[in-house]
Amino acid sequence: MSDQPHRRYSFGPFHLDADQHLLTRHAQPVALPPKCFDLLCLLVSSQGQLLEKERLLGTLWPGIFVEEANLSNLIALLRKTLGDSPSAAQYIRTVPKLGYRFVALVNPSAATDQPRRTERDRQRAIRVLVFPFRCDGGSSELAHLAYSLPEAISTTLAELNVFTVRCIQVAMRFDPVHWDPQQVGKEADVDVILGGTLEYCADRGMHVVTHLVDAPKGTLLWSKSWDLSQGDLFQFHQAVVHLLVRSVVRGAMVDGTHELTRDVPSNAESYELYLRANQVLQHWTFESFALARDLYLECVQKDPDYAPAWARLGRCYRLLQKFQPGSAIDCHSGSPCD
Repeated sequence: MSDQPHRRYSFGPFHLDADQHLLTRHAQPVALPPKCFDLLCLLVSSQGQLLEKERLLGTLWPGIFVEEANLSNLIALLRKTLGDSPSAAQYIRTVPKLGYRFVALVNPSAATDQPRRTERDRQRAIRVLVFPFRCDGGSSELAHLAYSLPEAISTTLAELNVFTVRCIQVAMRFDPVHWDPQQVGKEADVDVILGGTLEYCADRGMHVVTHLVDAPKGTLLWSKSWDLSQGDLFQFHQAVVHLLVRSVVRGAMVDGTHELTRDVPSNAESYELYLRANQVLQHWTFESFALARDLYLECVQKDPDYAPAWARLGRCYRLLQKFQPGSAIDCHSGSPCD
């Protein structure tokens, strides 16, 4: 075991344990995406010093060109999580044209009695696999949702530190119709499996059935049906996440799930464009990268504040720079799971 001191910090109502990858507010876990957590650690440990934008970009995305907007989006997300604002900064102050400074009083190694995730706790993380949804009845109108909607749900679940979420490409290795939950659970090493079906009905619109299965036992935990319009997709996304969390996670860990709703699209049209772009991107060709880029651009034009679309757009630009039209692209050189 290392003799180095644990990197723990307290500021305001927050306690940050960098080694355990845990942020709490009043002893309750607060969920943060990995990049946001890394950025917070850099800011808090800087002891009030200025952190230049170039340094932050190079540390968070080593060896990769990314637009400065990606860093700005992370800062905005951190401020929202901490209850901060640029005009009255309590935690993160912008130094115009240069970078950022963490201005709150930080107490290193304090509050050591706060709850910490041990190695044993991490081993108890619930392992989840989300299957692409099956389109029933030849519902070609819904084909773009079969992959992108469950993939978006999977991405949201991965932001909670109580889950270990397998890449949706793992599920695509199995028979999409006749998969055996116990076999999938064993081969994919997961505890629960989320699946679903999509069907378009002339009288009801979109009919969706989702089900959660206990993989080791092969038993159904719950099944729920939904009648949706195109404008209900994000609300459905949120509802499935909360239903899954509340059915398999016990105790106070559930309280952090409200943090996952911060990236809310301003309108249904922009979210559907985002889902369409995600569906196209998973084909992993130069042409699909270009088409996905155009869809993400249309999405952020309709909703300039939707951070997930900006992040995926930046990824498309990196992929288009890396590969050439007509070139053979090895999916292992950077899979859609990355």
